[in-house]
Amino acid sequence: MNAIRYLKSVVADEFSAIVLFYRESKQLVFLALICLLLIVFFLAPFPDRSVNFLTAHTGSDWYRYAEKGSRYLESQGLKVDVWTTQGSVENLEKLSDPTSSANAGFVYGMNVIKKQRAEIQSLGSVDYQPVWIFYRKDKIGNIEDLHDLAKFRVALPPLPSGSYAISKYLFKQYHIDITSHSNFIPDESVKSVNKLLANEVDALIVITAVEEPVIQKLLRDPNITLLNFKYAAGFATKHDSFEMVTLPAGSIEISPPIPAHDTNLVATTTSLVVKKTMHPDTQLALLIATREMSRNSRSLFFEKRLEFPAYIDPQIPISPVAAKFYDSGPPTLSHYVPIWLAGFLSRAWVFVLTLFAIIYPLTKINLRIRKFQFILRERPHYEELLKIEHRLTRTNLTAAEYAEFLVTLDKINADAIKHGVPIGKEESYFSLLGSINLLRLKIERLRNNENNNENTSSSSINGRLT
Repeated sequence: MNAIRYLKSVVADEFSAIVLFYRESKQLVFLALICLLLIVFFLAPFPDRSVNFLTAHTGSDWYRYAEKGSRYLESQGLKVDVWTTQGSVENLEKLSDPTSSANAGFVYGMNVIKKQRAEIQSLGSVDYQPVWIFYRKDKIGNIEDLHDLAKFRVALPPLPSGSYAISKYLFKQYHIDITSHSNFIPDESVKSVNKLLANEVDALIVITAVEEPVIQKLLRDPNITLLNFKYAAGFATKHDSFEMVTLPAGSIEISPPIPAHDTNLVATTTSLVVKKTMHPDTQLALLIATREMSRNSRSLFFEKRLEFPAYIDPQIPISPVAAKFYDSGPPTLSHYVPIWLAGFLSRAWVFVLTLFAIIYPLTKINLRIRKFQFILRERPHYEELLKIEHRLTRTNLTAAEYAEFLVTLDKINADAIKHGVPIGKEESYFSLLGSINLLRLKIERLRNNENNNENTSSSSINGRLT
């Protein structure tokens, strides 16, 4: 208990020293507050609360994905609006437009153009989007490569769309310009599917998730075959935006097995993209929401649990927030405090460490401030005592001078008692009081001696007179 009481005394003493120091250094305090406000302003602890999310058409996999993610974001105090669009190309146009209020959305990295890269950042990919190439086996027979489709009627995704641009890029690798061939027919996905089923086209290219109803329908149609992309692994190796995925035999139906054999597909990924101006903590919330969806999803197919989000497609520059997220994971504090606070603290620690490196030595100095101030207050007292001591060595001091000395000692004593005594300087304080008392006793003794001498002299004179 004595140790605790002593510790409390030390803390109280040092706090008093700090308060006293800042009272006497108001300009320094004002400067420190200005610096603190500038740091807080620079770190921007309060994120924007609105997320205007661009997807695709209502009911699409992107739309459903955004709706699921919005529930988590709203639990973090964010307001989420899910907006429908024509897809990746439109999303990129709006996200790169400074006047647009859209600030997040799904895109294909292959659709981005150079001038758009300066306005947007990628938080990473969130899923695989296979390129499904279906064809009528009764018309085409067995084919092994995309090149073999060039002479048939092929239904393509609509213009302008990100899926159409990817399809165009794939054929370009085979030196086929689909814009110069009338047998390549862009149209809406539903219409293209109906044309394929009605034998109005021979093949169909669509880019979407495996869960989409049109994909499930075509996979089950006995007259429709899915192309086993022979060079899927080569495409994935050569082009950053492509990955190879495998549709396992029997993964759609076990009996009869659909597909009948493992089928290799080339796939791109859906990139979650935000405006560069989006607050870091809002970006962190989006990343955590995506990770939680991957953790809790019951419909994983090509991806593994917790595989996403991941920075796979480098066509769009990665956000610094996402880079830190992938390197170190989310802030530990995000499990215990709101994301905005966890994000702010994770950004602030560098500044806190720097301030600590500056303040800690100052606090070590401050630990001696009161002792130093005490010494400064003591020094004039000892100077007064020395003056009195020197004057006492003189002879023929008057009673008035002795009285003046005692008054001075009383003042010194009163001034010493008026100020607090810092921890560790108690001995010095009582040494001063001891010096005052010793000098007082000396003055009293000398004054008494003077009085006795005067009395003796008076008695001697009176005797001689008698």
